[in-house]
Amino acid sequence: MARPNNRIDEELVCIDSLHHVLERELGLAVGAPTRVEPGEDPPDFWLQIAETDTPVEITSITQRAAFNHHARQMAKTLKERALDADILHGTYVLKFRRFPPIPHPRRKRDRRIYDSAMDFISRTANLNAGVELDIFDEHSGHIVLTKLSPSGATVAEMLTHTEWEGESQEKIRDLISVAAKSKIEKLGKNGHSSKSVILALYDAYAFVEFDSIVECTAELECLNAFGAVYWASAFADRENFTYPDQPGRDGGFIASSIEEWRGANSLPKNAEQ
Repeated sequence: MARPNNRIDEELVCIDSLHHVLERELGLAVGAPTRVEPGEDPPDFWLQIAETDTPVEITSITQRAAFNHHARQMAKTLKERALDADILHGTYVLKFRRFPPIPHPRRKRDRRIYDSAMDFISRTANLNAGVELDIFDEHSGHIVLTKLSPSGATVAEMLTHTEWEGESQEKIRDLISVAAKSKIEKLGKNGHSSKSVILALYDAYAFVEFDSIVECTAELECLNAFGAVYWASAFADRENFTYPDQPGRDGGFIASSIEEWRGANSLPKNAEQ
């Protein structure tokens, strides 16, 4: 059954990112991806690369700790932008209830949310506490920006679930290791050799830099069990060529048995993210 077009399907976003790098950056002939029906996977997709049918397994490494990290990143982005614009007068709080999708500053569809928040901070600069702005409100969660106090000059986050004290490279590496080992086991049980599979990883909130992922996974032996490992890194302003109703992502290969693929990516060369 097709998923609603008004929601982001991370698997479709990720497979298009992989397709884009293989075709546009590596110059390979790549066919349209074929999605495997639920219950018949693994793999999640088949992708014809240079006339070879290649299985692609996609997985998310985002967990609750990562969500907390991305919430902090959103608050930090708003604080830095408001300070740069000299409009931050008071203490503001971003309140997150449950697990809403967190707007990303580089995602085109989310820029209006950041613009709205900046306009709210500017309009309420001389007001006292108690005013608030609904940023996101759906069944999946709720984000509200509130002016907590007229004193200070900051934007902080308030989470209604357990806090986590910052996401380190070690934590990210551990999450990737767990995901990779789980996929190796799952593929083996279904008669697939992981050595022929491209493992495509993504972080639904896309704040983790590509270079950071390459650095922290450089010695991760379990990634060598795959033919290649791809990281869908950051939302881009390009269209999704394979699934036009979905956003586009940049990304690149963090590991591969093919030397030419290693490090190949579609990120802007002057500002890799």
